[in-house]
Amino acid sequence: MAKRICAIGNADCVYRFGGDEFVVVALGLSPRHEERFARLLIQAVTRPIHINGFAVEVGASVGYDRWEQGREPLEDAAHRADLAMYEAKSRGPNQHMAFEASMQDKVAKRATLESKLRIAIQKKAIRPFYQPLVDLKSGTVCGFEALARWTDEEGVAIPPPVFIGIAEETGMITELFEDLLAQACQDALAWDDHVMLSFNVSPVQMEDKLLASRIFKVLSANGLPPRRLEIEITENALIQDPAVAAIILDELHDAGVQIALDDFGTGYSSLAQLARYRFDKIKIDKSFIATCRDDERQEKIIRAMLGLGRSLNILTTAEGIEEHRQLGHLLQLGCDVGQGYLFGKAMPAEETRSFIFNRDEVLAGG
Repeated sequence: MAKRICAIGNADCVYRFGGDEFVVVALGLSPRHEERFARLLIQAVTRPIHINGFAVEVGASVGYDRWEQGREPLEDAAHRADLAMYEAKSRGPNQHMAFEASMQDKVAKRATLESKLRIAIQKKAIRPFYQPLVDLKSGTVCGFEALARWTDEEGVAIPPPVFIGIAEETGMITELFEDLLAQACQDALAWDDHVMLSFNVSPVQMEDKLLASRIFKVLSANGLPPRRLEIEITENALIQDPAVAAIILDELHDAGVQIALDDFGTGYSSLAQLARYRFDKIKIDKSFIATCRDDERQEKIIRAMLGLGRSLNILTTAEGIEEHRQLGHLLQLGCDVGQGYLFGKAMPAEETRSFIFNRDEVLAGG
């Protein structure tokens, strides 16, 4: 990488910033040529590298800003370029961005949110809410998926992707995960014995070789049998370190924990994951459910997924059911479990028992 970057810029002005980051000082560029230079850097870095007969591809994100040479230290300009680089990175692979003042404000807001998150975890202010999972054949509640919810001290609801992303980046995800799982286990003890607790694991956690041990410790401390826990894992979580993922899933399975493959059909290699790992359930992503009635191709894909589940003796859950016609169609196709606003939104723990009771009453009446 260094040789390629030096070939584009002056070798005396290329520095390794740390890890996989480099700083290039390019002199005498006009604003128009700055953007062209950024594109050339990306093209140079992203060319495949051939190692022992294999082509290895590397991505690149570039941020840049003008250095007021003689008026400020180089470190200040490098810091601004670094902020722009992270903004480019957040917009997808192989992007470039020039620094804007708003990026500094964004970093300040994120630092404030990170501090608030740390305090919220310490105070256990982040709570699990529960969305029902319904057996489509009987209509009864067969489980709840735990979903993290956080409302800060000012009464502002922080979106889960925002605070979970920060927790993953800062290493707070393990403490947050264990705390939420402990709360959820205690709540699940109030449900009937056949009602499962479904809990999500992030891709970052699947790189933790102690993950299974952490889960067993929480289950034991709170008295929830492993057979009542279902762990949901996205396909993308399995590609970071497949060997470690296989060990974790085997340990969980051997203890009786159920494993669900979440957002099935949206990852890199759905069928390959089913062949390599043992799953008890596949969850069909809501993007397929939303258009299945109006899009013949989507319906055929759903039929194929359900057929695959039956042939492998794996239960199927349809996510994002919002309309009665979707429910009726999925029943005809033989889907096992349903989840979505049609059945109920995520609710606090104290509402789950009454939700189960009311649904049973409706079913009994008719």
